Amino acid sequence: MSGTPALASSLSYEIPDEYRSFFTPAQAEELATQFRISDADGSGSIDEREFRALLTRMGQQISAAEADALVASIDVNGDGLLDFAELVQMIVRLQRGDTKLAALRKFMEALDTTPVALLEREAAKFGLQVVYKLVEDGADDVAPNSEPSEFLQMQLELVGKVCGPTGRESVSAMGKTTREAKFKAAEAALVKIKNLQPGLAVQPGELPKQWENWLVANIERGASVKKLMQTLTQKGFLLTGNLPLMQEISTRASSYRLRTKVGMEWVGKGFLGGIHSS
Repeated sequence: MSGTPALASSLSYEIPDEYRSFFTPAQAEELATQFRISDADGSGSIDEREFRALLTRMGQQISAAEADALVASIDVNGDGLLDFAELVQMIVRLQRGDTKLAALRKFMEALDTTPVALLEREAAKFGLQVVYKLVEDGADDVAPNSEPSEFLQMQLELVGKVCGPTGRESVSAMGKTTREAKFKAAEAALVKIKNLQPGLAVQPGELPKQWENWLVANIERGASVKKLMQTLTQKGFLLTGNLPLMQEISTRASSYRLRTKVGMEWVGKGFLGGIHSS
């Protein structure tokens, strides 16, 4: 299938409605971007060589013979080429556990580890909305030598209660392409999220389940309760007024200390018993 620049500019790589539930927005965007890069002639389809190059960019090394066999397995209409819809179906089959495509697991993992995908997951934990905005060229984008800047600027906003009084945190980043600028903005936002206070999003005395699980797991590992409480305070959680919760924390810490003490006594008795028997 041949293509033209006009066709390339009009192509839209959209996930078919029946498969959208299998993809996060970040996964869908990255898949479309990778397909667009591979579809160099803008025909809307890629051949075995282009498919193999796509997999290589995603960290998936396979031989030409393996790539040819995969294309034959994925190529629904039998024309020897892959269009975007067929690539989408490949991912769906992967997620459904199709053993014929097990070798492509790294491809799926790569879709999940872009900065945009990582930010998507972190933002969900904090109940944050992520808004990207490409800053249009203007007076500020002109370099000192009066020539337009070669870089694009991406503005990213995190919106949610954990962002404090304004409910918003902003970062921006530059890149030579929209994708590069977006990735850099997402990386900056991931750093920003680490400093947010999720406790601001809940009522005083309330500790969300995921943070309760974190607290319990650390107590069971023998971490200092004092330091754990300091961390929760830094995260904006005000727990001292929740007497039942504070009592539960104290009881769990005491239980851990008792179990540890008993365990050490048994170890000591076993050691001494071994000495006496020898």
